[in-house]
Amino acid sequence: DSLTTAVVEQLRPLETHPLFEPLVARRISLTAEAMVLWTRSLLAYYDVMQDVAPKKERFRELMSELEAQEKHLAKSRQRLLRLRLESEDSSKVTAMAPQASQISAALRAA
Repeated sequence: DSLTTAVVEQLRPLETHPLFEPLVARRISLTAEAMVLWTRSLLAYYDVMQDVAPKKERFRELMSELEAQEKHLAKSRQRLLRLRLESEDSSKVTAMAPQASQISAALRAA
């Protein structure tokens, strides 16, 4: 990831040089072949990373947005649960209203 554009620009001309082929370099030495393969791999990695970098950034943005939406959803679910509990309590009070009326009437009559 620390491969800079300036370094890549210096390495690009080697890709088309006739002596910068793995088989040609192998005739010179195994080390030369390894250097050719390593350099070509670096350039290929750089090209892929140039394509992937914007996608990684977009992925980070979307994950951040997803996290925010999940937090909002959790808060909404908590609010819904609280409202359901309040509604149940209210329903219980409403259901007890006739009994309360009867008890009040009985107390007034007594």
